[in-house]
Amino acid sequence: MVKVMAFALSEGKAAVHCHAGLGRTGLFIACYLVYSLRCRPNDAVRYVRLKRHGSIQSQAQIVCIQKFAQFLLPLFVVYPVE
Repeated sequence: MVKVMAFALSEGKAAVHCHAGLGRTGLFIACYLVYSLRCRPNDAVRYVRLKRHGSIQSQAQIVCIQKFAQFLLPLFVVYPVE
């Protein structure tokens, strides 16, 4: 999904939305920030919440973002930022 988002943004702006636009939307955007900007999960959560109050509604969603970041760590070693 983050690769689809990266492609969409390369073509212009992208809209991301779930039913209420808070929980899953915030989770996905935070994961994209972790993936594309390589920011820390807590920084991504803080940024998303700053831009959209109430986003990322549960501890389980935060854990999901943290696990996604852990999943990416080996890839970042193989494909370092230039």
